[in-house]
Amino acid sequence: MSSQQSIQINVNPINPAQYLACCGVFEIVARFDSASVIRWETGAATWLLIETMINEGDLVDCVIKTFTNWKNYWHERFFENTTEVTRVDVSFALSDELHRIVKLDWWYERLNADGSFNGNNSAWKMFSGNQSVRQVVDDRLIPSCRKLHSEMQTVSLAELFNARTLIKGQGFGFNPSSSRNALDVGYSPNDLHLDVATYPFVELLAMIGAQHFFPPRTRPSGGHESTRGFMRDKRKIYFQHCLWRENLPVVLARAYACGSLADERSGQLLQSERASRDKYSNLSPSTLTHFEKGKAND
Repeated sequence: MSSQQSIQINVNPINPAQYLACCGVFEIVARFDSASVIRWETGAATWLLIETMINEGDLVDCVIKTFTNWKNYWHERFFENTTEVTRVDVSFALSDELHRIVKLDWWYERLNADGSFNGNNSAWKMFSGNQSVRQVVDDRLIPSCRKLHSEMQTVSLAELFNARTLIKGQGFGFNPSSSRNALDVGYSPNDLHLDVATYPFVELLAMIGAQHFFPPRTRPSGGHESTRGFMRDKRKIYFQHCLWRENLPVVLARAYACGSLADERSGQLLQSERASRDKYSNLSPSTLTHFEKGKAND
């Protein structure tokens, strides 16, 4: 910990993965510093600003340790007598004495009381049915983070956001630039097992943002609209998210993120279409939209 300071990240506002990753960063910060606040600055460029007692270097080291050494920091919980992961407990440590657990299970809409899977996937689950979160994290994202970290000289949050590598197959579908549609290129990169540019630190941070800023189980019924922030317009499904301009603590930031407390004076509302393609789906680049009372799924 240190004196109050500002952590700044230059963000591409039309990339929903970067938005979710920013939410994930602040979720981690707030676990250690409950007095921290967050806001967005928009204009010629878009910046995320976090006021916190945590030093950026310490935060970056904390994130890298977790995302490059899953055996020590990722603890999986399974269905009884299966290899199906029900949730992942992710540990972040600022020091040997100071650590926090973040729970992740956003790929399910909800589980039954006995822990069994009831068949309702979250709107966030955009990878194919024969893949698992465990495979995407263990086989693709964690090894990619290790590789990129070994190649970095100096590291900041901005560098983590821009760190990219090539992997075979898709990540979670949060990042439009990592989700190549067969209709876009004339063939299927996944079917041909071609490498796809992926931002693994962003993908993993976005997992946390999706879980805690836009959680499932906000309504009892199934369907994509039961995941916070998702809305349906005719046959299309959109992920709706907000850039707010005032400093907010984490509890209010979660509410503003889906636009439920914001308006045109206090923020900018964006939406990203959830595009389906064969076995996969992905979020599309975000576009500006307008606040309409009752339309946001909060």
